[in-house]
Amino acid sequence: MAVFIGNIIKEITERRGMSKTELGRRLNMTSTNIHKIFKRESIDTGLLHKISEVLEYDFFSYYTLGKSYEGATDEPSIVAEREAEYKRSLQECQEKVKMLEKISTLQEEKIQRLEKSE
Repeated sequence: MAVFIGNIIKEITERRGMSKTELGRRLNMTSTNIHKIFKRESIDTGLLHKISEVLEYDFFSYYTLGKSYEGATDEPSIVAEREAEYKRSLQECQEKVKMLEKISTLQEEKIQRLEKSE
């Protein structure tokens, strides 16, 4: 089964716990139009940007990560895998930042002790 952008938008909408009606309200569209979006193979970038903002999800990453929706055999769960990968990466970065903050604090304390001893 090919995965189209509409499949991904639908999956993320469901993951966010948002109804078609609510998504439509936020996009100033009817739920019928939202249903049509869920069935699309492709989408206008301006509309995709609006949907990305409303759902707080970077749908463009699907394309920029080297995955083309044309002929893709991945199930929509690829979105979940990528989201988990991004979360792991974010967590690693946050841990590194905490470690660097600790090192910085220790360096500042060392500098203060050295300045006092002079």
